[in-house]
Amino acid sequence: MKTIFTGTFDELKEKLNSIEGDWDEIQANKKVLRSDGGVMNWFESTGTIQFQGKDTPKAKLENMVLSCLDPDYQSQVESELETTSSDNDVKNDAEDLTEDSETIGSAYLNGRFENSEIIIGLVSAVGTETTRVVTPLKDRLTHFKYNAIEIKVSSLLGSEGAPLSEYERIKSLMDAGDVRRKDTGHNSILAYGAAKLISDSRDESKPKRAYIINSLKHPDEV
Repeated sequence: MKTIFTGTFDELKEKLNSIEGDWDEIQANKKVLRSDGGVMNWFESTGTIQFQGKDTPKAKLENMVLSCLDPDYQSQVESELETTSSDNDVKNDAEDLTEDSETIGSAYLNGRFENSEIIIGLVSAVGTETTRVVTPLKDRLTHFKYNAIEIKVSSLLGSEGAPLSEYERIKSLMDAGDVRRKDTGHNSILAYGAAKLISDSRDESKPKRAYIINSLKHPDEV
């Protein structure tokens, strides 16, 4: 679950004052709270909150922070646990109805997923020749009767004149991406744009569709 706090750092400290721990305020954009083995990172520019540490202390700190930020958090957790328990009961009852129910494995063997839509996200360093991956990938998908479409994330960023060099072109796209993320407050904003491009290009008359997203540059986009 992604957590966002858009207030000031002082407001965040006030809300979390009941949590025993030490604040690290050295970095300009990132404030860190360490408590009993758990770590909370708050990124001031986006408001994003992330948790680190071993499973138990991390979960403990996350539970305390979310409880402080949202008074209704505990009741929501209890409600979700009750729903999950109920869903598991229904699932177990359904599994007991028949021993002949189709498994995922048999569904694959019987060709139930042979026309599934495929979405492939490429992750690459700046300057990588992605065509050396995209071209053979399209060829293989076409061999298996897929309609393969490349979705270029850079097409979402537009163009502000003709850069003088490849370096300037790449730099302008990187800067434009950073501006979009900052303006919207979402590091995954370009992934939403890619999803829109997929939606616009989807041809329902072709059941075997494959989309290659070229390329993802931020963890939240993945």
